[in-house]
Amino acid sequence: MTQPLAELDDVRARLDADLDEVTEPLAASALAEASDLAREYGRDWVDADRCPRLVRGLVARATARFVRNPDGYARSRSGDESVEWAEGAAGDGGVFYTEPEIRLIRSLAGRSDIHSVEVIAWGTRQTDRTGYIPVEDGKPFPYFADESEPW
Repeated sequence: MTQPLAELDDVRARLDADLDEVTEPLAASALAEASDLAREYGRDWVDADRCPRLVRGLVARATARFVRNPDGYARSRSGDESVEWAEGAAGDGGVFYTEPEIRLIRSLAGRSDIHSVEVIAWGTRQTDRTGYIPVEDGKPFPYFADESEPW
């Protein structure tokens, strides 16, 4: 089992009330889930010591948010027993991160939506025919009409 990225004391500091014998196992389970989600969005931080402090804070925040509202209620009325669940991730009844939190975790992990791709000018590198995509007529792609052309 992997180590959680935050401590239960960090979660306790974000809650209005203390954890009791019912909510402490719930918080520990939610802490493990929030840590796994942070690793999924960011990178595989094996231990909390190598994880950015901001990510540890986000893990504790998501855990505390779940402990406060484990069912994902958006509205509850006591007078006539009316309950309403939120749309989206908050209403799933599980640990979740908001979109800004996900973007922050990804940026702290060095992930972005911009990637670099190696580009090579045609004819500047000697290649052989291995690794080319086969086509119906059996010639590798790209191919020349004249087989005498060098690769």
